[in-house]
Amino acid sequence: MFDQDKHIYSDNEEHNCFDDPIPNIDQQFQKIKKYLKLFLEKKV
Repeated sequence: MFDQDKHIYSDNEEHNCFDDPIPNIDQQFQKIKKYLKLFLEKKV
């Protein structure tokens, strides 16, 4: 069931990076930091 959901959101990295259907808060926080870093590097 969750594999089908992953295919629906195949362009969303969050669904590809985590095997769990719902990432825990720590994983989400690490992902936010990673995206912020990439965002800032593109801006500067």
